[in-house]
Amino acid sequence: YGYPGYEEFYKEAYKVAMNDANFMPHLDRGIESKAKYSKVLEEKEVEIFIRTITCKPAEFDGIYDKLVQEYLKAGGQEVIDETRAAYREMKKK
Repeated sequence: YGYPGYEEFYKEAYKVAMNDANFMPHLDRGIESKAKYSKVLEEKEVEIFIRTITCKPAEFDGIYDKLVQEYLKAGGQEVIDETRAAYREMKKK
């Protein structure tokens, strides 16, 4: 009732949120590599965002793939691996 004129959008958004939404699991410990690489990875995320929205459509895939590889090499893969290990360890408890 709070979205006059947008009722159908609300219904669709609600359906997506209830069925297809993702969540970030809460981990029971900190991720050291995230703290170690946070500044570098944050800058790389901004670069990826800017360069992929300003590039020519034909260049998108190549630029995106190159920048993601740079992100992973700059510590992103270590953050992913440590986070995955922490999540699996937490689920065993």
